[in-house]
Amino acid sequence: MEKTKNELLQKTGVCITINDIWTNNEKGIIPPKISDFLWKLNHNRHKVGTWFLKIRGWENRAHCKDHIIIECPLNKGHEIWKYMESEWKQTFPKTQWLPPTIELIRGLGSIQLRERPRWMSKAYIERITEAIWLIWTIRNNRIFNRKEIPKEAAIKMLKQTLRNKKETEWIYATKIIRFSYRDKKTLELEKKWEKIMTDDQRPNNE
Repeated sequence: MEKTKNELLQKTGVCITINDIWTNNEKGIIPPKISDFLWKLNHNRHKVGTWFLKIRGWENRAHCKDHIIIECPLNKGHEIWKYMESEWKQTFPKTQWLPPTIELIRGLGSIQLRERPRWMSKAYIERITEAIWLIWTIRNNRIFNRKEIPKEAAIKMLKQTLRNKKETEWIYATKIIRFSYRDKKTLELEKKWEKIMTDDQRPNNE
């Protein structure tokens, strides 16, 4: 985790302890399924890499986690990360996109963008979690279920996931939280999901 700690400092300016990295991955805005994914990632518990060397005929599947999440074209990672970068730049044109690396993903819960307001870091983390989970799902379907997902379908799935997240947050902001906070929260959500909301207003959107 020392490499993760150093990369967080280099890329985001966050000076944090390794204990804090573990803690932040297990609480706050990190969903339980991603928290579990990160725990297994950091403890080498995923069925990747050398795990496949033990299975005759599957040795060629022994790819490392960097390759699976960031690089592998078969998992549609290139298309997913390219779309996510484009969506981010259109939504936050004044905020630089931070390209994800395996070390940043290891310390995902501790990422704090240099820009303010603070909710922008949350917006970034939420997008990364959805991208990670989609890539991981596509990979598992391909490896274990022998089911290929076309890149167009992968992007459509990602867009729908982001829409669902936006709609859930919108319901919370407009119907659940205290009335005195609603205007502030809805304004934040309009900025946070501007690209998705614009797409939803277009006719014949996917």
